[in-house]
Amino acid sequence: MSHNEEVVALLESLKKGKDKEENQATLSQLEELISDGIDEPLLAVFLDAILETKRAIPHNVKQFLLENCLVPRLELSVDVFLRIIGGIGATRVYYEGNRKLKAKKPSKDIQLGLLRWIIDNFGIFEKSLVASGTLVLSVLIKNLAYEFSRSALSQLVVSLLGQSSSGQFRTFYNSEVYHNVKILKDHHIQKVVDLYNKFPLDIYLSELLAFFKLVMPDLDYIAYSPDNYPMLNNLISNPDQVYQWEESAFTPASSKRQKRIVKTSSGDIDTIQALDQINRVNAYKLLRNSFGNDTDAQLLVLLFQTGNPTFISKVNSYVRPNLQSSMQDERDRMAFLRRVARLYQVGSGAIFLESVEDYILTKNLLQNYFFAEMDYRSQVMKYSTHLDPAKLADMMSRDALDLKKVYYSKERIVSSSCVAYVEGVLYLLRMWVSNDDESLVRALNLVLPKLYTFIQYCNPNQEWLTRKVLRFIHEQEENTIDLLHDEALLPPRLLVYTCLLSPDPLIFATACEHIVICKDHSYSEPEWRNLQNSFIMDSVNMLWKERFLKQDLSSSNSSTKGLYLNPELSRKLTSLHLSDQLSVSFLSIGEFFYNPALSYIVTKIIWDIEDKAEDINTRHEGPVSRDSLERLRLDSDKVWLDVSFEELKIKVLQYLDTGNDEKFKGIANLLFNCLKSLSDKRNAF
Repeated sequence: MSHNEEVVALLESLKKGKDKEENQATLSQLEELISDGIDEPLLAVFLDAILETKRAIPHNVKQFLLENCLVPRLELSVDVFLRIIGGIGATRVYYEGNRKLKAKKPSKDIQLGLLRWIIDNFGIFEKSLVASGTLVLSVLIKNLAYEFSRSALSQLVVSLLGQSSSGQFRTFYNSEVYHNVKILKDHHIQKVVDLYNKFPLDIYLSELLAFFKLVMPDLDYIAYSPDNYPMLNNLISNPDQVYQWEESAFTPASSKRQKRIVKTSSGDIDTIQALDQINRVNAYKLLRNSFGNDTDAQLLVLLFQTGNPTFISKVNSYVRPNLQSSMQDERDRMAFLRRVARLYQVGSGAIFLESVEDYILTKNLLQNYFFAEMDYRSQVMKYSTHLDPAKLADMMSRDALDLKKVYYSKERIVSSSCVAYVEGVLYLLRMWVSNDDESLVRALNLVLPKLYTFIQYCNPNQEWLTRKVLRFIHEQEENTIDLLHDEALLPPRLLVYTCLLSPDPLIFATACEHIVICKDHSYSEPEWRNLQNSFIMDSVNMLWKERFLKQDLSSSNSSTKGLYLNPELSRKLTSLHLSDQLSVSFLSIGEFFYNPALSYIVTKIIWDIEDKAEDINTRHEGPVSRDSLERLRLDSDKVWLDVSFEELKIKVLQYLDTGNDEKFKGIANLLFNCLKSLSDKRNAF
């Protein structure tokens, strides 16, 4: 009997033997036989035994085989990798006729153990995986849908992309020459983006999206996620921090939890299973250790959750002088604030330090570290649910003034810092939504006007950040919106008009929706009601009536303000020559068919209308205008839709209103609700 045959026979005996002692003896023999390593065919036999789902082999035996017998002595082909990945997933129930069947998968700890084995032995897979890169990457990304294995799978994705982008290699499809191939394709990116939109708090998905930008420096996520692309484009990759395997990662949940509680490097106590020993902890030493050690940081969070005032007071007494001392070097203070901000992030709201929050509420941003400190302030503010909204509003007002100085100086605005700041405020406001209605309304009335002021200087992201704030308002209950002050509900005209002129359809549609929501609000001051009326009139004039920048100078009470531009500037602009088409003029800018935010959407709707029409023999080419429809009507060889320019506009608007995409309903809401001529057309489709 050959060596391989002897090993296979011993594996078969494990399926028959039920006696623990016999199994142990067999395993000892196997371990001795494969001490010099095994080749790929024999490795495949071991994998079959480990991955089998009929429970022919006990679970503890499979664990032993996994940990002690998978010892390859040569490079492995991609087949081994695909065999393991094929076993990843959850048991699936399906039906064949009336029969209920199960497609079983190995236990999760076996699956995770095998993935860990691939990671530990990535070197022997490297050539075959890189050569089959696109196929392998597709399989890995497809399996990211399973949360329990996402950490390991995403680490493999990072390893694979890191190797494939490091130089030339032979691929599976052309093994005769070395060449460069980008294995990361559009559909890979889209799959991860879609998963991230479902699970936005998953650190591994966000790390992958950040890492993709390292692999493809010119990657722009606007093509993959029009809703979230600014945030995705600003993700920062840090794979060394995210992908750290711990011994406890593959142990049962109870022992993993116990290890996290018991293990501490502070040396002050041997265990804190009994939290009444908290006063024996050296708070200062634990805090210092937590700055560089995740285990100690988690322990610090746990102790804060007990609410022990003595412990928290000790930590505060250490933190305060490091932030407040006038003798402290700015660079050292920034380094300390960075560490504290990270602790707040680890704690996700569990850590509350008066010393830190007093600092951000009372101190201006350091001029030499303006945007870096803004980033740390955003992290702290995001989780500071105990903040007084009035003090938060004062801080934001002060920060807006500081940002205004930068805005008008020659310094560059760091847009990612502004985005993080606004998102931090909105995150905090969402945390406050669970408060009683009176407290929430008070907070919104204090904070939202300051947030608008801040956003005005967030070049070049004013439009997108305004949309984020408006969408937050739209999420609130109707009675909450009704109680908002005028200046909290209605953004400054600069932001509203910037959104109405945006080429981004999502921004444009959100602004239209907000104008409709504000239409019936009970304003306390007439100037706010007048401003709202101007938003309605100017948007309708631009979008539907072909009266772009129309101004009524005959009456100071007129709502036709033409974006509040200087009348002389408006007059000069209207004299500009824009097109040789007679029906296209300056006044047509922003009109329904010519609006840059809507042009593609409107064109697709017209295609749909044409597809459903049975009596036409041609398609409309280019933007729709009165001239283009008249040319089609006069061409005897062409038969198109028997509609006028105005009728076609209404038909397209009705399509937009009844379509499946809710994101653009705000445009239809604005026109149907604010134009009397369309009031009876909405339900006529």
